[in-house]
Amino acid sequence: MQDLLATAPLAEVETYLAEVSDRLARTEDPALARMVLGVQAPLANRLNMQSRKHRLEDDAFRIARPQQYQMAVKLLRRNKAVRGKEVLRLKGRFEQLLADGGVQTRDISGRHKQPYSLWKKLNKKGTISHVHDLLALRVIVADEAECYRALDVLHGAFQPDLDRLKDYIKRPKPNGYRSLHTSLAWHQKTVEVQIRTPRMQRQAESGAAAHFHYDQHKDSKHYRRGEPAAAIARSSPEIWVYVFSPAGDVYRLPEAATSLDFAFAVHSQVGLRARGAKINGRIGKLDSGLSQGDVVEVLTGPQPRPKPDWLYMVATRKARNRIQRWLKRQQRGHYRDIGKQKLLDLFHGQLPAGLDDVCRRYNYPGRDDLYVAVGAGYLRPGTVYNLVYPPRKPSPAKAGSGAPQPGKGGARVVIAGMEGLDYRMASCCDPSPGDQITGHLTSASGVTVHWQDCGRLAGESQRLIGAEWAGGK
Repeated sequence: MQDLLATAPLAEVETYLAEVSDRLARTEDPALARMVLGVQAPLANRLNMQSRKHRLEDDAFRIARPQQYQMAVKLLRRNKAVRGKEVLRLKGRFEQLLADGGVQTRDISGRHKQPYSLWKKLNKKGTISHVHDLLALRVIVADEAECYRALDVLHGAFQPDLDRLKDYIKRPKPNGYRSLHTSLAWHQKTVEVQIRTPRMQRQAESGAAAHFHYDQHKDSKHYRRGEPAAAIARSSPEIWVYVFSPAGDVYRLPEAATSLDFAFAVHSQVGLRARGAKINGRIGKLDSGLSQGDVVEVLTGPQPRPKPDWLYMVATRKARNRIQRWLKRQQRGHYRDIGKQKLLDLFHGQLPAGLDDVCRRYNYPGRDDLYVAVGAGYLRPGTVYNLVYPPRKPSPAKAGSGAPQPGKGGARVVIAGMEGLDYRMASCCDPSPGDQITGHLTSASGVTVHWQDCGRLAGESQRLIGAEWAGGK
């Protein structure tokens, strides 16, 4: 919304912001006030409508957080008249000093804290003693060289706090912001001073280095890594929507976000247990889109119940990651149960101790990992069986007994009640006359004869065929 309005004709945006301000004054609606602080005031700041921005912020702050507003106002009212006189005295002193030093100044102006900006500073700094810019001046000079000359003059006349000296001209902020910042001691007070050229001033207020851009991105990983403003801009969604919980909490989501994204923004467990949503009091679906200012209530169930198609309903990374994590965990549990049941069936309800040797053979940390491998099809139950109970090897006597080999004309096994059918003996279990046997149909080898309880036959009941030794051996 901010980006759309920022590209609209300026007169239309001014009219829109004026209407919002008027509506806020008439209704004094706390929900509207919270939205103004999150949407319209930052928009006014981005468009350099500073007076409109301050009015929106302070009116919304007064309505949304009346107690904090009164506290900030009381702090600002303390010695207000004295502070105003001090700013005037400092301005005159600066003008005289800089003129005597031959510095070409364009403007010197005082800056006063507004209730909302003071409250934000107090939240960050902790106490009023740590808020250094209640007294602040901005000095605009002709060019970059004059910035440093002005700094030298002021440092020669006042005691500077060198720990707070910041040269953003030689070392601009990653968003392109350029200026000199210094703190001066004056009558047991601290005066914050910004020194910059007209071009730097324009950039700071309405160019690529706008305060809106800096405040929005200074805590991002891109900004901390020192990436340029263009990279920061690419990392941000183009349009945000601001929606509210029934309690009035504000949530910022991408334009493509759905009710399900909102649920995960509230809390991961709310998202996992989501069943539906009410949008502005009307029942909606989890994939319902959201609009600016919607009030969303998530309807939840007692247990998590995400589905794979939820991944196509969400636009935020947080929601997608939480859904994927839950599905993966549940899928593992599903495969574990399937694999364990297959092995229970194979070993007739009693899992042997030899399964631990199989785990060590495949470097599985525990039996659950073995069950998952079997359930997911990575490891055949028959392979597990033959590792636990290795097939018997033919004895030398048997090998040299001259018994006819399987095949036409000398068949020892009757397949499906018919003699003379081609078959071969399975090498895995090597059946011998007298063993209980069965035939296994394969597309590559025809019929293979196995023990009836050979592990290789687990899950192959559809491809088994009757077999017995010829002569009833």
